[in-house]
Amino acid sequence: MALIRDIARVCKSKNAGPFELTIDVVFEDDETFRRVKESGVLCPALFARLYNVNPDHVLFTPYDAARA
Repeated sequence: MALIRDIARVCKSKNAGPFELTIDVVFEDDETFRRVKESGVLCPALFARLYNVNPDHVLFTPYDAARA
């Protein structure tokens, strides 16, 4: 299993307000982006579990044009 740090070109987080966090994961090429996206491993349920929040509070937005 690959680690995100080994396959993502960029993986960063930043505060988006007092109760919000933005996480950007950008991939170098279309093939890697497609494989990760189709795997479903990055999903609201994962981030909800990692940050101990309700999945309904996770907004997950893949952005194909940026491979993010």
